[in-house]
Amino acid sequence: MLVAGGLHAVVAGDIREMPFASGPFDMVLCRLVLGYLRDPFPAYREFFHVCVPGGYVFETDYHPDSTRAGRRRSFNDQAGVLHAIENYEHANHAEPALLAGLELVATRNGAVGASVRDFYVHGIGRKA
Repeated sequence: MLVAGGLHAVVAGDIREMPFASGPFDMVLCRLVLGYLRDPFPAYREFFHVCVPGGYVFETDYHPDSTRAGRRRSFNDQAGVLHAIENYEHANHAEPALLAGLELVATRNGAVGASVRDFYVHGIGRKA
């Protein structure tokens, strides 16, 4: 995905054991990753490790209500074949984050907005 996106100034690695020294970042963004992990705690521990004191961690993921509604993480390969991806439901992100040493500032629930809803309903949503 990194190569296909044309990104060059990136580091690929394991979110549970990042290849960075302690505290080089003032912000950590984790988008749609933790549901791939059976246990999100090691990732939260790494967020704490790589974020400066007073920095921010923003984490978003697939909502448990989506899984309960029958939606699944998936992708289509170049031949158009749909592949389901293993997904772990984490209803409580605050607990492992707090155990890792992070402080909860805010939490929000969201939904697919009107501007992209049609893409999900008539595009990939149909296949997934």
